[in-house]
Amino acid sequence: MAPVPRDGETLGEVMFRGNVVMKGYFRNPEATQEAFSGGWFHSGDLGVMHPDRYVQLKDRSKDIIISGGENISTIEVEEVLYRHPSVEIAAVVALKTRLLSSSMNGHAHYPGSPLPASTGN
Repeated sequence: MAPVPRDGETLGEVMFRGNVVMKGYFRNPEATQEAFSGGWFHSGDLGVMHPDRYVQLKDRSKDIIISGGENISTIEVEEVLYRHPSVEIAAVVALKTRLLSSSMNGHAHYPGSPLPASTGN
């Protein structure tokens, strides 16, 4: 574990410790041990630190899509979808494929269109 430079570009995992951090996961010592490895709570959030020490969250480590050897941030793709003036809600998820390790599927909702029904998942 090493701090990332305060350059606003180098991606790292957000970790913290202190008296306001949970003690652990309820009845799950394995998950607690993994989350607190090295004495820090590993949030799973990925972010960059700016020169003024502002931390900008970029994505969740579990939400990074690896496709054709490239790491793709779901948040960055959603930001592109949101730039379209007609998009009200956007979501990007990973899809497993046989040819590539993952692919992605983007969903956008336009004002006045019905929201898709929930699958319960």
